[in-house]
Amino acid sequence: MVEILRSLTKRAKLEKMMIQGGDSGKQPIRIEDHLKDVDFRCIEKIYKQHGIEFVQVLCDNPRDALPIVVPRLQKKLKKFKKVA
Repeated sequence: MVEILRSLTKRAKLEKMMIQGGDSGKQPIRIEDHLKDVDFRCIEKIYKQHGIEFVQVLCDNPRDALPIVVPRLQKKLKKFKKVA
């Protein structure tokens, strides 16, 4: 789980930086092209009963959702590293 979370966090951070960086605001983002099914399942587990809804929000509007999910992923990763 730690490796999946680490990989997901890295990809989500890169996507967030790309969105905040250049002119990507003009182009639609398909987060499904950048995250894997296992990443979405990981997000579902982290957000528990709201996981499915949050994945839908992430897919529908990644520009707004990524700034919320990245810090949460980083926090979970840090927590899992302490336990592992």
